[in-house]
Amino acid sequence: MDDKLIQKFSQTQSDIAETEAKIMEQTTALQTKLATLKKIDTEIRGNIKEAMEKYDVKKVENDNLAITYIAPTTRTGLDTGRLKEEQPTLYEEYKKVSPVKSSVRIKVKGDNQ
Repeated sequence: MDDKLIQKFSQTQSDIAETEAKIMEQTTALQTKLATLKKIDTEIRGNIKEAMEKYDVKKVENDNLAITYIAPTTRTGLDTGRLKEEQPTLYEEYKKVSPVKSSVRIKVKGDNQ
């Protein structure tokens, strides 16, 4: 086999591995930052909600931001599992199938969460 071809193949494999390592490193860093920001966001939203409930404020807004308090409510749903078990024909007649877009799930491992 041609030595130049082998060398080029080895170099290409090395480049791919290096690129993959960089992507993994950057993705890990980004996901760690995102997890931290989500925690901060949850805490801030909780504090805002608590204050709005305490002072009975329904909406606060300025040129850049609008915050609206949504009161607790109930939601009526359908127990599809029970319906499918007890009334399979009815379930089949009324079930609705909707397409779901593909996605990628990324989870940072470790104590960063």
